[in-house]
Amino acid sequence: MTLTRIRSELYKAAVEGDFNKFIINHQSLDLLQLLTPNKNTILHIHLTSTSTATKTARRIINIPKRLISLITRTETTPAPAVSERFVEQILDESGSLAFFQNSKGETPLHVAAMYGHSAVVKLLLERAKRVNGGAERELSRARTRENDETAVHLAVRHNHVEAVEILLETDREAFNLANKAKETPLYLASERNYSEIVSKIVECVESPAYEGPRNRTALHAAVINHDPELDMEIRKSWS
Repeated sequence: MTLTRIRSELYKAAVEGDFNKFIINHQSLDLLQLLTPNKNTILHIHLTSTSTATKTARRIINIPKRLISLITRTETTPAPAVSERFVEQILDESGSLAFFQNSKGETPLHVAAMYGHSAVVKLLLERAKRVNGGAERELSRARTRENDETAVHLAVRHNHVEAVEILLETDREAFNLANKAKETPLYLASERNYSEIVSKIVECVESPAYEGPRNRTALHAAVINHDPELDMEIRKSWS
């Protein structure tokens, strides 16, 4: 596939969720080929440039310096809100973008889970299921290249409860996968005292994996954090 560097006006349209700009250029565009140097697609750009995305988001996907001015906002001018409709329109034109991984191995689902775009998390999984019964589980288990993290790890790590709930409905077994650091989602939630997420994992996942790094477990993390309620919640999953 011949890759086409995304033009600045289309980058800005992706940030703002302006699908009309892509329609105007449709005859000469293949949406799958419009990538940043770090292989971020239109969906990656939109999801990391909206109101819940910060400078951290821009750092994570390494947006080129020459394009940062297009999405930089003053303190009094909020960034645009994520547009579920824009995501739908893009997927209608090029459904395979839901599965596309950037240079870090992040799919749009990783990004949506990372920033708590729960409606988009649900939409991406539903669209994947349309492609093939089981493709939604394949998407939920896709891993980043550096840290071996799934969308589940990212939703848990950033305490996005609604996104976690949607992922639990889709693929409970994904919650037993450990990342490169040997952290399972239950361990991550326990280590961070995310009691609501711990409760949901324990309630929904039969015999959830609780392993962590250095031979620690989610129970160790709860004890270290002096959280007796979390301790009891995790112990219940073993009974």
